[in-house]
Amino acid sequence: MKKSVVAIVITVVLILIVSGFYFVNLGGLDEIEYDHVVDNKIVVYGKSFKGKYNSKELEKLFYEIKTMVDKSPEKGMLTVVNYRLDTESEKDGLVHQLVGVSFDSEAAAVPGLEKTIFEEKDVVRATIGAHNFVMPKPENVRAGALEVADSLGRQLKLYTIEQYASDRALVVLFPLD
Repeated sequence: MKKSVVAIVITVVLILIVSGFYFVNLGGLDEIEYDHVVDNKIVVYGKSFKGKYNSKELEKLFYEIKTMVDKSPEKGMLTVVNYRLDTESEKDGLVHQLVGVSFDSEAAAVPGLEKTIFEEKDVVRATIGAHNFVMPKPENVRAGALEVADSLGRQLKLYTIEQYASDRALVVLFPLD
């Protein structure tokens, strides 16, 4: 009996140590860097989606655009624009997103995708260097952006722009009113 309890305790401790090791190595303890950026223009070529955040349609759209970005000879970034909905809709799991690609330079057109231009004079930029598996919760990232906006005497607009540079690099832009 005592041997099985000791074995279970050792197993649990080993699992915790290994999990902690991976959490730290994937950037789970890395700080989010916030800064204020002026004159920020982003052109997104994408498709709009309105519906449940866990729908197969949204997942298919996300991976369709991700594959396009990965295969493109141009250096583009997977970009997701999240439009904030009313609280009740968000509680019901509904989202309104523009899923697309943004480039360093403005492309003339990307076949099959609509062009949307975001010309924001001021944004709070949150840079996250953690792997997707250990990224902070969106509400925690937003809370930090709210602090920066408050310190500037400004408010956040009702949408964010996420740019996925890699599995370990996410930039979230919070436009300011």
